[in-house]
Amino acid sequence: MQDVAPVLAISGAAEGVPGTPYVLNLAAVDPGEDSIVSWEINWGDGNIETVAGNPSSVGHVYSLGGSIYSITASATNEDGTFAANAIDVDLRTELLHVASFTPQASGFSVRFSAAFDQAPINLYSGQMPPFAPMGESDVVVTGEASGTLRGSLVFDADGAGFTFVKTGGVLAPDAYTVRLRSASDGFRGAKLLDGNEDDVAGGDYVTTFTVGASTQPVLSIGDVARGNGQSIDLPATGSGSAVTLSDGVGVSSISFRLRYGGSAGAPSTDALIVSAVELAPALVGVASLSTDTSTPGEVGVTVTVLGGGTLGAGAKTLAVVRGQVGMDAQYGTARLLDLADIVVNAAAGGARDDDGVQVVALLGDTSGNRAYSTLDLQRLQRVNLGNDSGFAAYPNVDPLIIGDISGNGGVSSLDVGRLRQELQFLAALATVATARIEGERLELRTADGALAATLTRSAGD
Repeated sequence: MQDVAPVLAISGAAEGVPGTPYVLNLAAVDPGEDSIVSWEINWGDGNIETVAGNPSSVGHVYSLGGSIYSITASATNEDGTFAANAIDVDLRTELLHVASFTPQASGFSVRFSAAFDQAPINLYSGQMPPFAPMGESDVVVTGEASGTLRGSLVFDADGAGFTFVKTGGVLAPDAYTVRLRSASDGFRGAKLLDGNEDDVAGGDYVTTFTVGASTQPVLSIGDVARGNGQSIDLPATGSGSAVTLSDGVGVSSISFRLRYGGSAGAPSTDALIVSAVELAPALVGVASLSTDTSTPGEVGVTVTVLGGGTLGAGAKTLAVVRGQVGMDAQYGTARLLDLADIVVNAAAGGARDDDGVQVVALLGDTSGNRAYSTLDLQRLQRVNLGNDSGFAAYPNVDPLIIGDISGNGGVSSLDVGRLRQELQFLAALATVATARIEGERLELRTADGALAATLTRSAGD
């Protein structure tokens, strides 16, 4: 009689979780009368197990993730040992989940169960080589009355979260819906975001929250884009960045912390190096200011009205933050200017925080190449005309922060004109051979004596 090999098969889930039993199914059909006396399982992680008899399944606990393991098996009967098929089990990570969602006055923060791939995430779509759009937004924030919100994303340093900061002030009273897109070009770790919590990779995360009406004043710092080595002057013709309070009525003292993410020793790689926080000029003689710089990357500020008075009704500039972008800071990165730990009249709270976003980029450098060229003009015009929703070099930054050169709160033909003038000036400057001062004017001339450009000193300079 000729021996016939048994028909063997192993099967199991395509994915596993480290520390949790993985179940492998065993099946054996022998055309003859031989019986399976044992199975040998190679779990692919260095463990080889011999199982007596012919059970229908066997379990194994993988202690380490981060890999795809190949499982092989063989069964032995009276006639010999025979190989079964092989299967793979993916233990690279657990599914990516939203671990926490925290509404804030000027947006919200999200933390995930693990680090996620930041590279494909975009709020805005801009033209990329070979001139293809970037695709739909991976974070959509919609208010029932407010509509779709504009804002910027700032990623957490550990890669496992982000903060959405609304552009143009705190969230208005409204009911909001937030959607995080789960996709290969959206939110994913080693596996797609399991946004709907069904334990299967894929599924958008959707949540809602409500912002009620408030009478508290708003403490604000503006959004700013400046290049390496530049001062964070806002507006560009000003000096420093202002911290303002929307209404000072009844406020005799206010303290807060500005967290900007710097490092001990203020290395040149820091996105922002704060040199001083000064009392606003309008409050000199009215209030005093003290600072606490004992913690790297943040500064505590206290403003106290002299003589027991109050700031009075109306918007007030409290302080001016002076600093510059590190010479070696990574170009194109965005950092959160976080106003925290607000105390008004010695009581915690009392004001809402309107956080700012700082981008390491030249104002108007829409291409992100650290220089000005006609490409910047073309991309600025595309946003102005509505052909693009943002700039590809800064897919998670509101284009207003990069493109609002005039400072009028929008990207318009005025900004296009200002950038065109800058390009014309730079082109003329490249031809200058001599310079001559004539009163309040500086005349720049070419080698053949032709006038290349004229600069006139402004009043007060």
